[in-house]
Amino acid sequence: MSSRALDDAQEARAHALLAQALVITPEEAEIVGAVAEEDHGSSGDGPTYGYSVSFARDADPAIMAKVVGLEADGLVHLGPNDLDEDAPS
Repeated sequence: MSSRALDDAQEARAHALLAQALVITPEEAEIVGAVAEEDHGSSGDGPTYGYSVSFARDADPAIMAKVVGLEADGLVHLGPNDLDEDAPS
């Protein structure tokens, strides 16, 4: 497998894990522009305390209504293991 193919496979798996955490399909996650950013706390570095998931400003309201954990600020806050496929469920 080429380096590019491996990168694409890893990106697809990460996207699938994000969609699973949001309880929507990977296709829906792509449509609403879901992007997870690591939260390292106030220090800005060090361990990952969780993830903040943001969405496109013009995200489809019908899909956004399905997103589990959507807060009033328009973000979803996930725990540090929510995007780890090796973490216990």
